[in-house]
Amino acid sequence: MYVISAMLVSSMVFAYIMGSIASFVQAGDEKIRSMEDQVNRINKFMVANKMPRNFRHRVKRYFDYIINYKKQFKLDEDEVLGMLSENLRFDLTVHIRGNVLKETKTF
Repeated sequence: MYVISAMLVSSMVFAYIMGSIASFVQAGDEKIRSMEDQVNRINKFMVANKMPRNFRHRVKRYFDYIINYKKQFKLDEDEVLGMLSENLRFDLTVHIRGNVLKETKTF
């Protein structure tokens, strides 16, 4: 009787853990899907307003970078930045966004 009870309890704990992991992964995928939908809407907006092709390409590249970053690290940048002091936050932002700033003609 003890063995059956232990198996039932362990099965329920295992099912709970697996369900929690699945919902955590699904929530991250939904955020990425939501961002991809947003990129599509922004692209349609830029096409409708006859934005220059090179500008649309730059915006799309930026959003692709953000989406790939989130897929790769599964971290929310705002959450990480919120844990840092103001000086560290600035230095990290410059380091992360440095390539984007260097490629922008105004900088």
